Amino acid sequence: FFYPSVTASVLLSDVFPALKDNNFNFLKVRGGWSKVGSTGALGAYALNQTYGLSNSGFGNQASVPNTQYNPNLKAETVTGIEFGIDAKMFNNRLRISATYYDQLSEDLLLPIQVTAATGFTNVWDNIADMSNKGYELQLGGTVIKKEDFSFDIDLNFAVNDNQVVSLGDLDSYVLGGQWGLSLEARPGQPYGTLIGRDFERTDSGEVIYENGLPRIDPTQKVIGNIAPDWTGGASFS
Repeated sequence: FFYPSVTASVLLSDVFPALKDNNFNFLKVRGGWSKVGSTGALGAYALNQTYGLSNSGFGNQASVPNTQYNPNLKAETVTGIEFGIDAKMFNNRLRISATYYDQLSEDLLLPIQVTAATGFTNVWDNIADMSNKGYELQLGGTVIKKEDFSFDIDLNFAVNDNQVVSLGDLDSYVLGGQWGLSLEARPGQPYGTLIGRDFERTDSGEVIYENGLPRIDPTQKVIGNIAPDWTGGASFS
């Protein structure tokens, strides 16, 4: 695979020394672009069809796998840009880092379900495109600093906007399911969309009840997804 990338950064605290007089010990802006190749979920030796061998009471037997491999597969690619800023202030007691990114994953490899009349149940192909964009924030501070003791707090917060851009000719790709609920990838929706039957509701969004029980809508619809709205954490040292 070819892995091209370009990155650049500027130390504003060195370009403008006056910043250090205003309690900026370190200030940097950065940016980059990259394109990365991958085989994704595809395993090794998965381009050409091979026979599986087994030994039973009838002797050695050869069988064709249920998955049809594809010698014309291309590598997945992830193209992304990233911009950020890093700062340290007040004798490095306050630390801030912020990053914005935008990535596009193309030609994602998936085993597509096909009719068993073909002799196979799945075939590998490059069919999916997916985007991820968001930002990450980190804030750290030295709350107490003495000769023999120090106490630091570090916080992080991140938001990622994920969307399935394309699935080729497919309207959806089922990832799993249970009890009438399916987990799917659908164009225009986040990866891991939950499809199922919801409660019937009025135009104002209130649940409709019948004999004391909520009425179930017979139609399948998007009722949520597994992606968190945000992630965060804290550490103390």
